[in-house]
Amino acid sequence: MFTKHIKGLEAAKKKAQDEKAAILQKSADEGMSLSEQDVAELQELDDTIKSLDVDLRYYRAASTEDKDTATPVEGNTEKSGHNSRQGQTSVRVITPELEKGVMFARLVKTLARAKGSASDAIIFAENDAKKTNDNRLLNLVKAAVAPATTQNTEWAGALTEGKEASKEFIELLLPETILGKFGTNGIPSLREIPFNVLVPGQSLGGSATWVGEGKAASVTTAGFFNTKLDRMKLSAISVLTEEMILDSSPAADILVRDTLIAAISSRIDKDFIDPTKTESARLSPASITNKGVAIESVGNNSAAIKRDAVAMHAPFIKANIPTDRLVWLMGSSTALTLSLMTTQSGAPAFPGMTPGGGFFLGKPVIVSSNIGKMLILADAASILIAKDDDISVKYSQEANIKMSSDPENDSGAESVSMFQNDMVAIKTDQYINWSLARSGSVSYIKEVNWTFDDGEPGK
Repeated sequence: MFTKHIKGLEAAKKKAQDEKAAILQKSADEGMSLSEQDVAELQELDDTIKSLDVDLRYYRAASTEDKDTATPVEGNTEKSGHNSRQGQTSVRVITPELEKGVMFARLVKTLARAKGSASDAIIFAENDAKKTNDNRLLNLVKAAVAPATTQNTEWAGALTEGKEASKEFIELLLPETILGKFGTNGIPSLREIPFNVLVPGQSLGGSATWVGEGKAASVTTAGFFNTKLDRMKLSAISVLTEEMILDSSPAADILVRDTLIAAISSRIDKDFIDPTKTESARLSPASITNKGVAIESVGNNSAAIKRDAVAMHAPFIKANIPTDRLVWLMGSSTALTLSLMTTQSGAPAFPGMTPGGGFFLGKPVIVSSNIGKMLILADAASILIAKDDDISVKYSQEANIKMSSDPENDSGAESVSMFQNDMVAIKTDQYINWSLARSGSVSYIKEVNWTFDDGEPGK
C-alpha cells in the first residue's frame, strides 16, 4: 500500500547517510578536526535521518498491518456461526508499541493544551482514545487530574499510573546525560545513596604500618567527614509552539519528547562539570570539578597529550586513590581527534579510542557534546548521587521567559512573551543531588587544544 513512498523515504535516508559519511571522510583525509560548519551540517543530517526513521517505522508498520489484517470466520459458537453466515467479520485491533518517553510527551502536550481545565484534558484524551483505539493516554490524564489537584498546574506530580510513564521518560533521559553514562558499557558506576542519609567522606589518604607483638599501633593520617545529599530540585524550561502542542502526529510527539530531554540533559550536564558552579546551600550542588584539581595542558601532539595525562593522574596517586577505576570525560571533538591520531608508521596513536568513547590510555571514556573542550578525569566511586525517578511538570502560556541559560545573571537576555508569540513554556522539575565523597578524586583541564601536529608541544 505504501511501497512506493517507503522506497522514497529509504532513498532519502541513504542520501543523508552518504552526505554525513562524506563530511567525516573529508575531515579525516585532511587530518583536521571538524569545523563548526561541519558539526552543524552533521547535526542537521542526524536530525533528517532521525525524522526519516520515524516516518519509515510508521509506514512500515502500517504496511505490515495492512498485509496481516485478517478476517477469520469463527464458527465454534452460535454467535460466531451466525455472523459467519451473515458475512460479518471481526477486526483485530492492535495497540501500537510506542517509543520510550512518547507517552509522557503526549501527556504533557494534552495537559498543556487544556490550559488548566481538567474536563478539557479528559475530553481531549477521550477523543484521542476514540481515534486511536488506545486508552493509555486517557488513563494517564485521568490519573493526573485527580480531584485533589484539578486546580493545580503541577499535573504530573499527582500521577498514579503516570508514574510508569515518568519512570520510562527518566530511563530515556539519563543515558543522554553525562552522569547517566556511568555504570554502562563497562564504565564504573557512581555511588548511589538515598537522600538525607549521612555517609562518611575522606579528605586524606590513610596508611598502614607493621606492628610488633605487644607494640602500639600507629594512628593513620586519614581525615574523615560526614556528608549527606539533601533533596535539591533541578528545573529546566522548554519553550514549545502551540502548533507543536496541537499537532497529534507521531513526529510531533517525538519532537516534544526530544525537546524536553535536551533541555533537562543540558542543564544537568552543565551543572555537573562546570568548574565555576559552586554549592548553594539546600538549593543546588557544586559541580564535580569545582573542588577538583586544575591542570594546565602542555601542548597538542601525542607526546604532550601523554604528559597531560600523567599530570592529571598525579592527584589520584597522591590521594592513594586506585587509578584502575578512573573514567575520562571529554567532548565530541576531542574524542574524534584522539581516535584519528596516528603514529609515524600509520598505526593508531591511541588504540581503543573511538569517536563515541572506547578506552583512552586503558581507561573508559564518556563522550558528550556538552563537555566541549574540557577534559576531566574522575573516580566514579568517589562521586555520590541521589535522585528520584519522578518528574513533575508545570506549564504557562502567560509567562515572560528570559531566553538565557543563566537568567539571574544575564541582565541583557531577551524576554519573550509566551502569549504574544503563541508559545507554551513547559517547566520540568526533578529531585537530584551529587557530591564528592573524597578529596582529590577529580582533575581536569579547562580547555584542551589537541591537534594532529607532529612538532614540538606548544610552550
